[in-house]
Amino acid sequence: MSVNPAGACILGIFMPVIATSVVGARFYARHYKNAKLGGDDWTSLAGLVGLWAVSGLVLDGARKGLIGGHSKMNPVTGAMIQTNESPNVRYAWMIISITTPTLMITKLSVLLLYRRIFAVSETFRWYRIALIVLLVIWGVGFTFAKIFQCGTHPTAFWTNKYTFLRYCSDPGGLNVAMCLSDVIFDLMILAAPVPMIWKLHISTFRKIQVCGVFALGFLSTAAAVVRTYIVSFTAYGTKLGFRDVMEENTKIAIWCMIEIASALIGCCLPTLKSLVNGQSLASIVHSIRSKLVSWSNTKRNESDAEEGLADVHGLDAKEYMDLAVKH
Repeated sequence: MSVNPAGACILGIFMPVIATSVVGARFYARHYKNAKLGGDDWTSLAGLVGLWAVSGLVLDGARKGLIGGHSKMNPVTGAMIQTNESPNVRYAWMIISITTPTLMITKLSVLLLYRRIFAVSETFRWYRIALIVLLVIWGVGFTFAKIFQCGTHPTAFWTNKYTFLRYCSDPGGLNVAMCLSDVIFDLMILAAPVPMIWKLHISTFRKIQVCGVFALGFLSTAAAVVRTYIVSFTAYGTKLGFRDVMEENTKIAIWCMIEIASALIGCCLPTLKSLVNGQSLASIVHSIRSKLVSWSNTKRNESDAEEGLADVHGLDAKEYMDLAVKH
């Protein structure tokens, strides 16, 4: 994929506008149904601010010919002839530094939405809390690792090849690790509600429908996989000093923007069901939560009954169940 400055400008406008429309619809749905705003709503708004920051850098870079351009390459040796790479690398550095915390905040929005729906399960609650803690550590850790990749000489990252090698750690390994862990987090978050949904006393078709709503987040995961491939190819498929730096950084910048936008769209679409069929999110949440409570109470009553019967026969619960199986 090769994007010229005009294409970068189009994407730099289109992606945040679409995401803004979806986030705006989310807040309108809350207002329309008189639903209380929660942490999941405010974190989606914070993620939108991060997307506009990335988009602004892409648009400004495209206007200056830094995003969407190509490095000059020696036709004989294949080595890059350094001309305008320094500001291009600076823009890419800023975009990546903003992308990581923005993705962290957007993923938090999904986990906070889970809290509204699956609050009745204690096991799921602790799993969600563990994911939140790990996610914050991931986001803060990789953000600071990127910012201080060159220690106290951040400008060394984009000055020139020799200054970079003197002060900076390997950017390829850091970027690949961040992208791979990003994909893993997406999968862990998206898979989290599936066991809970599958326990609901509803038809299999309805279960698939509900899972499909939450699976909209795979839009972001797909973008993350593409970005991981691009970053990995740049790091290990090309050689420093012999790569089209401006083109590779353009690809990374564009896919950072696409991933953030798709993540925002994916985390907001489940909340917009009320605008489609008139059913409020509150009623949807109440319906799912009621079914979960019903399932939980049923299991608890069965457990109490088993223990009661066991007490009558002078057996513990496990012994009674073993006896029941034998007969």
